[in-house]
Amino acid sequence: MAQDPYTLFPIPTPVSDSHLTAFSTLRLLSLHTDPSRFCSTYARESVFTPDIWRSRLDDNNKVTFIVSTRSSLPPNDEEEEWVAMMTILGPAALRNIPHDTPVEISARGELFMIVSMWVHPTHRGKGLGSQLIRAGFDHVEKYQVGKLGDGYTGELKLLVLEVLKDNEDARRLYAKESFVEVGEGALCQGGGSVWMAKSFY
Repeated sequence: MAQDPYTLFPIPTPVSDSHLTAFSTLRLLSLHTDPSRFCSTYARESVFTPDIWRSRLDDNNKVTFIVSTRSSLPPNDEEEEWVAMMTILGPAALRNIPHDTPVEISARGELFMIVSMWVHPTHRGKGLGSQLIRAGFDHVEKYQVGKLGDGYTGELKLLVLEVLKDNEDARRLYAKESFVEVGEGALCQGGGSVWMAKSFY
């Protein structure tokens, strides 16, 4: 059987210097390659200091998953390339930042949010998006007090995301992974967006 050419893993915290460099490189590449898919910009983040990048990752209230081209860890070999990413914000993180999740959704239970999901164009069509999403499902299902913060009440858990209406490939992917559309959004790039959600009981 052929060996899977990819490895999926969460970035460990506290983040190492090598992971910090690899993440910032991938993030900037995503902003440069697909600027219309993000609210932030390459110009803005290209001047971030290492401390700013570190603050994004050294946060127990979120987790960032990476797909690399190595079939085994450690993920700091010169031959490895990081090619996909996805961050999940936990309930404690979402209580501390503004977001416009529909009230009828956010009031139903503990909220988790997918942000900054991206797959390098040359690695699309290989199931990496689905792998990232399913890793996120597993993470939410196993969520416990102290894992992403101290606010979990044991209620229904909801994983939500906002996607541009014209990003049909992404909407199909999320629908295939059991997300349902739950309301209109207003992402910064204009053109309208939709909120999608998946429930965990």
